Amino acid sequence: MSLPAKSFDPAAECPLDGVRVVEHKRNPRLIIVRVSGWGQDGPYRDRPGFGTLVESMSGYAARTGFADREPVLPPTALADMVAGLYGAFAVMVALPRRRSMA
Repeated sequence: MSLPAKSFDPAAECPLDGVRVVEHKRNPRLIIVRVSGWGQDGPYRDRPGFGTLVESMSGYAARTGFADREPVLPPTALADMVAGLYGAFAVMVALPRRRSMA
């Protein structure tokens, strides 16, 4: 089983979009997760998003480090890992509904 991942600029056409439509029509029980930096709609939807930007815009970077110095980013890809966890959790929440489908 392969799990395709998307990491594209939102303005670029996603080559997986057509595949997802075809696969979902072929198998409606298919669970598809799409994670973007700023969501699928809203004012920032067309902006590229990655961990460092999200950590900065959320205020996380400003809350770490020292008051008299510049903000400090986490030493790990925290926002990217959290996004992955939320995506995995979304699949887990979707599984019971898929099981109930005929």
